[in-house]
Amino acid sequence: MLSNINNFLQRFKNLKEPDIEIRNTTSLVLEEKTQTKIDIKNIFYNKKTGVLLIKTTPLNKNIIFLMKEKIISNINKTLSKESLIKNIILK
Repeated sequence: MLSNINNFLQRFKNLKEPDIEIRNTTSLVLEEKTQTKIDIKNIFYNKKTGVLLIKTTPLNKNIIFLMKEKIISNINKTLSKESLIKNIILK
């Protein structure tokens, strides 16, 4: 009985919160493209609209804005989901 419960709960142990996975992937892609580290605390994702909100410095905003389409496509490729991220808003 106990091993059945353990087997059942083992399935949930490996599940990640999708929001965290998206934020981590976004942070890694932004670091790769902009050469600066952006903390996941400053990245927010809205599931309904598919919009990322990123709070960062003015310099990084300009760099991200210029590379916006490439960043969105890289994030979607990395997550292997088509059009998961539709837009990036910078604050």
